[in-house]
Amino acid sequence: MMEALEKLKGWLNLGVFPLLGLLLFTSFFIFLPLEGLDKLGLTDLKNDYSTYFGLAFVFSMTFLSAATLNTFWKVFLGHWIKEKSRIYFYKKEAYDLTNEEKEILNIFIKGKTRSANLSMKNGVVLGLEKRMFIIRVGQLGTDARSWSFPFGMQPWAWEFLNKNPHLLNIEE
Repeated sequence: MMEALEKLKGWLNLGVFPLLGLLLFTSFFIFLPLEGLDKLGLTDLKNDYSTYFGLAFVFSMTFLSAATLNTFWKVFLGHWIKEKSRIYFYKKEAYDLTNEEKEILNIFIKGKTRSANLSMKNGVVLGLEKRMFIIRVGQLGTDARSWSFPFGMQPWAWEFLNKNPHLLNIEE
């Protein structure tokens, strides 16, 4: 029993190209007219093993379809869903900003600019960078004494906070 499971596991780990070859090979026998098989001398082979060709065709078609859907999911949908869920959580954090964070973000929103020089010594700036509201856009500082670096506002934050400027109202 274990030996059969090991063989099945080996078949399941086949790459796409062997499965594609198996699909083409079996479809050749399944869909080619008998006259064509007769000219190639393969009529007896089809008659004797047609059940196995059919099973191999279904097997290879099933696993190729699964591999295609898996690739489609990884390349297109998975990335898109991950990005949307990440932005959803970022937007939720915009409702819990401290007054200090609001002051820094107001530099961008009220100043109608997507970039500003902010001090790397300020922990609030680094917190906003870590939480993906802003991003450091330059590696060279503009002022050595204040540790000022150019920061830009993330596109999602720019759009969201411009639509919801009330989130940046500083509470007394």
